[in-house]
Amino acid sequence: MMKPIIGIVSSINKSDNITVNDACVLAIEKSGGEPIALVTKQDDIIGNNILNMCDGFLFQGGYKMEDYQLKILEYAYKNKKPILGICLGIQLIATFFEGFGCLSRVADIDIKVDINHNPHESIENKSFLAHKIYIDSNSFMYSLFGPEMMVNSRHIKAVTKVNKPFIVSAKAEDGIIEAIEYIDKENYIVGMQFHPEDIPELKPIFDDFVQRINLNKKSM
Repeated sequence: MMKPIIGIVSSINKSDNITVNDACVLAIEKSGGEPIALVTKQDDIIGNNILNMCDGFLFQGGYKMEDYQLKILEYAYKNKKPILGICLGIQLIATFFEGFGCLSRVADIDIKVDINHNPHESIENKSFLAHKIYIDSNSFMYSLFGPEMMVNSRHIKAVTKVNKPFIVSAKAEDGIIEAIEYIDKENYIVGMQFHPEDIPELKPIFDDFVQRINLNKKSM
């Protein structure tokens, strides 16, 4: 069977340069997917001929939201393509689905941004396990990791409210939402604030994502 093609949606960094996280590329490859970079600078549009090639989409971390990212997310949702959002990716999901009444817009974390006071900001060491999260027993993450685990963290925004069909998959010790999901027979949408691509022990997240994509391909 051919490897599933997974579009990694580019981000724009603080210098206004296009970036694709090599750790995300490697994570997809190690889990059996074929990553391709989705990049644009002209009119913020990526053509459907390119998007149609993709069996699933990974929305990586980044500095700020862009219109083209939301357009790709809309395409993925309308076409029932599995979606995995990391850091900025979960914030894109929240922003898009706010219009459906499912999620609330992201908000700044009301804590001083200091590693001694804010466990959510630890950018010096990308794999540093900054804090514990507690996992909902009804979530896909529970089946992979059990009731709790340690994660890295480097974010100053968070999703503030989650309504059905989404559920909160995990929260940090201070109550910050760390993961959400909407998974049924037709949809696979998972978002997380932490960065599993930088922690080898969290490879099952990418394995599960690629497995769902393969199931989608078989059912088409």
